[in-house]
Amino acid sequence: MVVFFAMGSVFTAAHKRAFWLILLAMAFGLFFQAPVDSGGRWLNAVWNYGHVVLFAGWAYVLGNFRADGGGSGRIRPSWWGALFWVVVLVVLGGLIEWLQALTGRDGEWGDVFADCAGSVFGLSISRYGRALIGSGRARFGRYALACVVLGASGWQVFVQSVDGVVRLATFPVLYSPNALFAVAGRLDLHNLHVMRVNQKSVAAVYENNGLHDRAEDAQLLKVEFLPGRYSTLAIDTLRPDWRGYDTLVWRWYSVEGGLVLRCRAHDVAHEFGGFESKDRFGGRYRLTQGWTEIEIPLESIQRAPAKRLMDLSNMRSVACFTSHLGSPKVAYLSAVFLR
Repeated sequence: MVVFFAMGSVFTAAHKRAFWLILLAMAFGLFFQAPVDSGGRWLNAVWNYGHVVLFAGWAYVLGNFRADGGGSGRIRPSWWGALFWVVVLVVLGGLIEWLQALTGRDGEWGDVFADCAGSVFGLSISRYGRALIGSGRARFGRYALACVVLGASGWQVFVQSVDGVVRLATFPVLYSPNALFAVAGRLDLHNLHVMRVNQKSVAAVYENNGLHDRAEDAQLLKVEFLPGRYSTLAIDTLRPDWRGYDTLVWRWYSVEGGLVLRCRAHDVAHEFGGFESKDRFGGRYRLTQGWTEIEIPLESIQRAPAKRLMDLSNMRSVACFTSHLGSPKVAYLSAVFLR
């Protein structure tokens, strides 16, 4: 970095902007092979926020470059010009997602939104944007809007950061509806509906149901499993080291009973091995009417893979799911923890 600044000191202002634009353009390659695809939600959230940072940098440098007329003298900024360059950058972001799809990775519209948010913010704080926006209340309002857009695109970084602290503080509890960001923080949902409900309100609806026996659980997660091949609730952000514990426990409440849940668990090595079904733990459990604690010995989880022992020091995900339901079924999740 010192060398870059030393080199930049002999350039004109226009050359410096072009030089940094080239450096930013080199970051284009970062989007072809993200090294954090299996790095957990926090790392992926930070990586995805890189779209905002990168495109804000591009837009900022481009805005300063355009403010000087590309080195040929100052030009008068226009809203049409600003819109044109934002569209150019967003199209570039879409091209990146398309190229990702061609290489086998998932292209995401959320990343294009992040590209747009970064472009708007970067352009607004450049000399081109400042000259265009003007002064006074209009400038403050547009800056505030840009910051809101920037913050919204970085919301997942904040959520995952807070959830990471909660996860460490509450271990060996792997999941509790009482936690902050209990739904947004660490759940991966497929073909089902969830919502947090107050246990007292549920107890008031179903009399003599045993819910009052668990009064310490203020919140329950109402899970509505839906018809289809699979309906899955997964916890894919975990403290990985489970050594020193004996049992994985899912605590459920069912009004009617009879619902069959399939539970699975796997470690990081399972993901790098291609998610083969014989390389993870799987079991079937039937919920009784009232409270059911599904107790899974960690020794069974460890010995589940066909060709190896599961690494209990590097666990990645646990899940409960249903298959081929004829109608929606509801159960209430109280907690998931190690014992």
